[in-house]
Amino acid sequence: MKLCVKAAIAVLSTLVLGGCVLAPPQPGGLTFEDVARVQQGQTRGDVQRLLGEPRSKVVLPRLQQEVWTYKYYDRSQVRPHMDLYVYFNIGSGLVSRTEAGTDKDFDPGGGGGRA
Repeated sequence: MKLCVKAAIAVLSTLVLGGCVLAPPQPGGLTFEDVARVQQGQTRGDVQRLLGEPRSKVVLPRLQQEVWTYKYYDRSQVRPHMDLYVYFNIGSGLVSRTEAGTDKDFDPGGGGGRA
């Protein structure tokens, strides 16, 4: 009986703790190496060719910026699931800057630093 209880606890622990492990990137998903190729001065077309279709696009009219968001995976980070924000100047259509932060879907209380 004790052996069955210990086995059941071991199985349940494995299932519960196994759910806490973050999955590696999906095949074909973006990596740090991919997003590092985005540079200031590139066009929307350049970025789309490098990274594909963004997850979201937001226009910030007062800042004259359009922000595209991408998800990527960076193995060098403690929390490797990341968001990349690509800022385009509305007037020129060129990348003005990028920012990276921890993906809120995997780190609800976290944030990130600039790339």
